[in-house]
Amino acid sequence: MNSPSKLRFIKFLIALSVFTLMSTLLVSKYGVTTGLYIALLIWSLYILSIPAAHGMIIFGTPIHLFRHKPFFTQPFVWVGAFILNAITVIFSPTIYVLTIPTHLLLCMIETPSCWLVFIFSALGTMYPVLIGNEKFYANKYLHTLIYHIIKLVALLAFVYYAHPELVIILNTLS
Repeated sequence: MNSPSKLRFIKFLIALSVFTLMSTLLVSKYGVTTGLYIALLIWSLYILSIPAAHGMIIFGTPIHLFRHKPFFTQPFVWVGAFILNAITVIFSPTIYVLTIPTHLLLCMIETPSCWLVFIFSALGTMYPVLIGNEKFYANKYLHTLIYHIIKLVALLAFVYYAHPELVIILNTLS
């Protein structure tokens, strides 16, 4: 196993360990079905709000280990997270209020100004997919700079919009 594959595998093990630990804690508190559902909602918050494509590590790494050609899993993961939240908002919106991260996600979904976070995060996550590998590596420094600027704007938008919502949520708990 070469160094990038080893690093990808280590990231996969760390992400899987964190997800397993979080799922175990939520299952012990809320039961199997609700606990796993909340864990998936928290994972979808990470996917939809953080533009670094790290949320696809759990799904993308096994694919990359068995398939050595580049394969973009980000669009599939994004669509899955979006569908999960759409179904939850329509059929069971009360599940969002059980934990702080899911409550924050609900507040962001219900506030149209917070949708900028999702838009910039999608743009940051999908940027390499949208321009393609050939174009990305043909002008690598320019595209890397643009990619990092988009990710920085998305992260700042997340902090800007999530901070007041998080303060309100934490004040209602105390």
